[in-house]
Amino acid sequence: MVLSFCLLAVGTAAAADAAPCFGKYKPWSQGCNGAAYLRAKTIEWRTTWSYCKPSAYEVIDIASKDEPPHIAVRIKKRSKRCGFDVVEIEQLQYDMKMWSLNGYPSLEAYQKRDLPEWKNAVSDARMRLTCPLDPRDDPRV
Repeated sequence: MVLSFCLLAVGTAAAADAAPCFGKYKPWSQGCNGAAYLRAKTIEWRTTWSYCKPSAYEVIDIASKDEPPHIAVRIKKRSKRCGFDVVEIEQLQYDMKMWSLNGYPSLEAYQKRDLPEWKNAVSDARMRLTCPLDPRDDPRV
């Protein structure tokens, strides 16, 4: 159920706190063909243009119980073909049936994602990859 998905307090960065978010996430857009796997100790994400091999991660942001489900993790050691430093899984606030899987090239790009000069950036150092997930109550497959 969506209400129980990722509804944890912000502040604890232990991977164990991410347990409700563990699963396989499959984007439905052709450009994001592949899947992301959030596991107890590793994250992996295969896309059309990037492959992040299973790697340890740290939780850098997680939704509190009064927010829509959201988790962001920073990959500790990126593989050679991985274009992302931060991976984010979120339920979109404007449409509660839509979910998004986002990849950021750096922690700075994630932290500044809502600033106007970063939001629609065309620079590779600022640009995020956004992949819509299947619209359903729980996006994990």
